[in-house]
Amino acid sequence: GERKMMADMMAKQGVGIQGLDAGGVRVRHCLSAQMVAQDRLPFEKGEGCQRQLSKRSETQMQFTLSCSDPQAQGEGEVTFVSPTAYHSRFTLDLMHEGKQERLTGTSQSTWLSAECGDIKAVE
Repeated sequence: GERKMMADMMAKQGVGIQGLDAGGVRVRHCLSAQMVAQDRLPFEKGEGCQRQLSKRSETQMQFTLSCSDPQAQGEGEVTFVSPTAYHSRFTLDLMHEGKQERLTGTSQSTWLSAECGDIKAVE
């Protein structure tokens, strides 16, 4: 059904949805060795969104976001906890049905395996 279609679509974009529960969405990303070497993170290319790096240190990346569809502006940061794990958070202000709304999100990411299985890397 619709869920499978969504999962197939996301798998093509390097994202595997593992499950949805009260704790949030569990997602698997596939990164190529090249992306890892360049410190490129899976949420770099959003649909109609640009991410601009504003600050980078050994353990942290700060960025601003601007999206065209829907129109939205925001900022976020990624904190590297170890070579194989990072946390991220973001805030996004957008217009929804004529009202200003604020979206916030956090995520915890950790390395799973060197094999991606059926999920393709997004370059």
